[in-house]
Amino acid sequence: MTKKLAAILLSGLLAAALFVSPLRAQVDTPIKTAQVWQQQGRLAAAVSVTSASAATALPTTGFIGFVCNLGSVDAAIAFGTSAVTTTATTGARLLAGQCGAYDLKPGSAAKATHIAAITAASTTTLYVETGQGTPPTAPGSATITGSVTITSGAIGLSAPTTGGCTPGVILTAASNNSTSIKGSAGILCELTVINTTVTLVDVRLYDTASAPTCSSATGVVANYPVQANTVSPGFALPLGAYGKQFTLGIGICITGANANNDNTNAVTGINVNYAYK
Repeated sequence: MTKKLAAILLSGLLAAALFVSPLRAQVDTPIKTAQVWQQQGRLAAAVSVTSASAATALPTTGFIGFVCNLGSVDAAIAFGTSAVTTTATTGARLLAGQCGAYDLKPGSAAKATHIAAITAASTTTLYVETGQGTPPTAPGSATITGSVTITSGAIGLSAPTTGGCTPGVILTAASNNSTSIKGSAGILCELTVINTTVTLVDVRLYDTASAPTCSSATGVVANYPVQANTVSPGFALPLGAYGKQFTLGIGICITGANANNDNTNAVTGINVNYAYK
């Protein structure tokens, strides 16, 4: 009876050990989390950057530099002592409207005390703060669309009121409707065609710096036959987030037959809405 009881107790102890071991392993395994950004220093005024390299003292606290390019011109930056300099080709590139995080004490090197900045031409301004942890846009950088407002170290975005695509409209005449939308390189952001008639028309896009010659297929980059409105009322062209690029300029023909070199008159009653930049 004693041996049987001892065997039962031993089995229980082994089962308990097997249950506790994985539980302990789970408790002992550290969970990796990103350290929240803690701002420890900030330059009171934005750093003005020109085509001549200049060094600016950093806040004395913090081991990570968080820098935002607030202007419309790219900058090149470097970190070091008060004697640090950089060039537009050797410095770390910080694109206009972007932010970046930088280690101020890499490895065994002395902690950087100054930031040097330069542009290839023109001027820009930099917002600089220091701290520890993971900055809002680190690792890497993020494009800031719109204006940047700095308040007590925080970055806020407001909706842009400029810089968008320029809209326009074409109401067809009884012609080939040759039109130059833009006479230089650009982006077609939007194209919507509405057919209010029962007649087919042909809409062609040209990569050209002037109003296209509709009787020629030279420069044609897209051809869209528009069905009678009894079949389809028209279309809205999907151009994606970046639009359709034109190297020379944006031109359009709206004619009466489906061919890359058609020059017959289109009917009236076709509405073409577009936007470009």
